[in-house]
Amino acid sequence: KFRAMLLEQVRQHYWVPDYQALTPTEVPEFGDIQLTPVTLNGELFYLRPLNPADERRLQEFFYSHTKETRQMRYSYDPKHMSRQKSCDLVSVDQSVDLALCVVKQNGSRVSIHAVGRFYYYPQNNTAEVAFVTRESSQGMGMASLLLNSMIDIARKRKFTGLFALVKSQNKPMINVFKQHGFIAQPSEDLHEKDMYLALEKE
Repeated sequence: KFRAMLLEQVRQHYWVPDYQALTPTEVPEFGDIQLTPVTLNGELFYLRPLNPADERRLQEFFYSHTKETRQMRYSYDPKHMSRQKSCDLVSVDQSVDLALCVVKQNGSRVSIHAVGRFYYYPQNNTAEVAFVTRESSQGMGMASLLLNSMIDIARKRKFTGLFALVKSQNKPMINVFKQHGFIAQPSEDLHEKDMYLALEKE
């Protein structure tokens, strides 16, 4: 609340743009441990929630993608990520939706190597899942790390299920979903796979 009040006061003096209005939260299910060290292929990374300080890092992460990765992730080839867009993407109410990242620290520099998200649909108590990994870090298990975390949190929130829309030619991503129990559903679009994971009621 204090940050929201401060932003409102500052905006009145035109110091910050309106798109910085969203106030993110920590992931409740992570409790006091919002930063988890993980070792992948002998390298140290950290799993944590995406936060407002990641705005520039997210832009750098986006521009590191190849054209193919952008097309696979967004179904088209966006060539630009505005500051407003990156600000929106890092300003997440983590108690409703979810945005996680895998980061690496080199001295004072922190870089994003993978991002996983889900968007909650209250009308059917499900969430749409998506993730993307930096090309140089693919094959290290980051997608599985993110997906495991998202599934665990979805279960704790008692979601009915998770779904993902994946380009049919994106075999590696389809395989990751299948390895975690997702099943391909009938789809009218031959170019896209509808993957679904039913979550058992506890």
